[in-house]
Amino acid sequence: MKELDLMEVLGDDVSLTHHCDSRLYYNWEVNVAIPLLKEKGYKIEGPFYTLEGDSFGPLSRGIRVSRDGTHYIAWYG
Repeated sequence: MKELDLMEVLGDDVSLTHHCDSRLYYNWEVNVAIPLLKEKGYKIEGPFYTLEGDSFGPLSRGIRVSRDGTHYIAWYG
């Protein structure tokens, strides 16, 4: 499966206000990242999940998406 840097995919369209705040990143994923991925033609294939973490919480998170028959993990962190 190929990897996509989520911030590069979303580019200037993304609001960076909440994605790094551990109390608000779920809301950012659902209300900002997923709608923008859909607008850019990606099919969402599941929820965001933690790729790497430590005792403080997630260090990186990802979501499985596809476009034009190719499957990706779009990640940030």
